Amino acid sequence: MTNELESMRAEPGTDIVLTGLPRSGTTLACKLLSAAPQVLALHEPLSIGAIPTDTIAAAATVQRFFAEIRATVLSKGTAPSRLVNGEVPDSPFPEPSPDTLLRDMPADSARGTVAAPSNIRSGFTLVIKHPAAFTALLPELSQRLPCFAMVRNPVGVLASWSTCNAHFRRGRAPAAERFTPALAAALDAEPDPTSRQILLLEWFLKSFHEWLPRSRVLTYEALIASGGRGLSCIAGRPVPGRDSLAPRCRAYPPALVLALKQRLLRLPAQSPVWRYYRHDQVAGYE
Repeated sequence: MTNELESMRAEPGTDIVLTGLPRSGTTLACKLLSAAPQVLALHEPLSIGAIPTDTIAAAATVQRFFAEIRATVLSKGTAPSRLVNGEVPDSPFPEPSPDTLLRDMPADSARGTVAAPSNIRSGFTLVIKHPAAFTALLPELSQRLPCFAMVRNPVGVLASWSTCNAHFRRGRAPAAERFTPALAAALDAEPDPTSRQILLLEWFLKSFHEWLPRSRVLTYEALIASGGRGLSCIAGRPVPGRDSLAPRCRAYPPALVLALKQRLLRLPAQSPVWRYYRHDQVAGYE
């Protein structure tokens, strides 16, 4: 699995767009990437509501934001990022458990500033992640900047969405819908929350397939298996990694997992889900 993550390596000192399915390990990836020398990975530092809704103007704004952050890092030694307890977390939500039906984001989760490494130099790699907004902007961003996305077994994704008190629990993604009126209309037209979740899941995966080479779509499972070291394809240099990483097996209510498997396995063969995961991987999820 490490080879999967090491293909199509980014050049050191690059501005990198990181998107992915919500709850697919993008925040953990930021945490691990920032442990590498001369790499700074930021967890949702932009105020999406302040970005123009026109996608061309929005992509240009994102590109300028990279330049502004670079200047701030080098002049002040800080950068904006969403934080929990004053730092970029492994995950913005508490750990799941089979007995927990709803997880709230910690009260101290907020956008703030993070200190850059004291020895950071002008040629550092800057990674910024915003899963929903950057996915909506992939058609434009992928023409301007190197882009990577993260995916995860869809059973785990939907189980996580269903137990986190956030928009995706209701099958909505306002940051994506802001730039994609057709997505908003499709979600508005679907009354069933689980069906909306699946529609949203397929929209994300279809976007990755259309706008990114397969070698730049990374899996949560490979991230865990490599201890995070495979993220060197994004960093452009070795990532120290962490041997304690482990998948969240048996972490969700069994009845929820069974119901989600049944819904997913009924998806047609042309569903974008099957471009990244096989039927047996969905059926065998624990």
